[in-house]
Amino acid sequence: MSGPLSWRRAGAPSRSRAVFVDRDGVVTRWLRGFALSEADVVFNDEVIRALGEIDRERFALAIVSNQSCVGRGLLSVEGLRAIMDRVVAGMRARGAELDAWYCCVHAPDEGCACRKPAPGMLFAARDELGVDLAASYFVGDQASDMEAAARAGVRGLRVEPDDAAGVRARLAEAAALLDGAARR
Repeated sequence: MSGPLSWRRAGAPSRSRAVFVDRDGVVTRWLRGFALSEADVVFNDEVIRALGEIDRERFALAIVSNQSCVGRGLLSVEGLRAIMDRVVAGMRARGAELDAWYCCVHAPDEGCACRKPAPGMLFAARDELGVDLAASYFVGDQASDMEAAARAGVRGLRVEPDDAAGVRARLAEAAALLDGAARR
C-alpha cells in the first residue's frame, strides 16, 4: 500500500473546508501502547461533543492518524478497519458525524509520504474531499500533527492529550477567527 488507508462516509456532502483531528489522545484516550482491538478504544466523550458543535454547513470532519501497528505486524488492515468502524459509530452516537478518516499504516522506517509529520494524508483528504487546506484546521496533541499541518498549509490547533476543555477552547478560537474573517 503506497498511500494511507481511508474511508469516506457515503452521501457526505461536499464542503470547502475541514476540521482534521488526530485519533489517539484527541478523539480517543491516549494509551501507552497501540489500540489493537475494538475493546482498546476509549472515547474522549467531551472532545467528541465539542467536535459535534462544529459548523457542519461549512466544515467536513475527518480523522488523520498514524497507525504504524499495521506496518509493524501487530494488527491487520481488517483489524484497523474494525477499530475505525467502532470510532465512526462511537462518534456518531456521541453527536459528531465523521465524514472521512485517513490512517497511515506504514512502519516508521518505511519512508512513506503519509506518515505524520509528512503531509500526505492531508493532501489525500484535499484531493478526495475537495477541501481548501488553507481554510482548514487540524486539532492534534503531538508535534508531528502540528508539523504536518504546517507543511500542508493547514492551521494547527495544538491541545494536550485527552484535554476536552482545550479542544473546546481551540475550536472556539477557530470559530471566532472565521466569524471575524467572514465579516470583513
